Amino acid sequence: MIINHKYKFIFIHVPKCAGTSIKRALYPYGDKYDQFFGGHPDEPEGNDEVHKHSTASEVKRFATTERWEKYFTFSFVRNPFSRTVSLYNWWNKVEGIFDPEAKKAICNMSFKEFVFSEYSERSQLEFLTSKEYKETFVPNKNRIELDFIGKQETINKDFSYLCGLLKLPNLSLKKHNATQNLGTQKSMDYYDEESEKHVRRKFNEDFDFFNY
Repeated sequence: MIINHKYKFIFIHVPKCAGTSIKRALYPYGDKYDQFFGGHPDEPEGNDEVHKHSTASEVKRFATTERWEKYFTFSFVRNPFSRTVSLYNWWNKVEGIFDPEAKKAICNMSFKEFVFSEYSERSQLEFLTSKEYKETFVPNKNRIELDFIGKQETINKDFSYLCGLLKLPNLSLKKHNATQNLGTQKSMDYYDEESEKHVRRKFNEDFDFFNY
């Protein structure tokens, strides 16, 4: 998550959507008054209000509605099939994990077991909607308050366009915090019929809303 006061933008970091690479590219264009969580060794610790993967509703409340409406707000999303594979591989790869019990459990799971477990994350739409609880959310474009949502699959083109909107140089992205990038097609090799149906059902809002 970033709140940048110099260029007046707010970035919502959805997990496993190249957010660390985006934040590290943007970090040099901030100053000491910015709120910056995740993606850089000099980042401050999270607090009780916001953290690296805070939702849009949490960040809006922290930043204030007035600032949220004035600043350019954006995020990036990813195909749920490849995002789930990436998340599973990340848990198995990363060292010094913040939740050793979860890591131990996941490392002893097959991919299919992970898909059906509590660890396979919530929908991306829930990170980006102004509604805080899924049961009250109605899929409607008016519920998304962000000004721009890019896609991990077209990240270079989308990020270049974003830099233009923010009046920044045409920044290049480097891979950080990345697991093996298989692409959506090869990610499907991880799935059998049951696990594919489950992911499609669990993240049906993401598939529909973001046109995957």
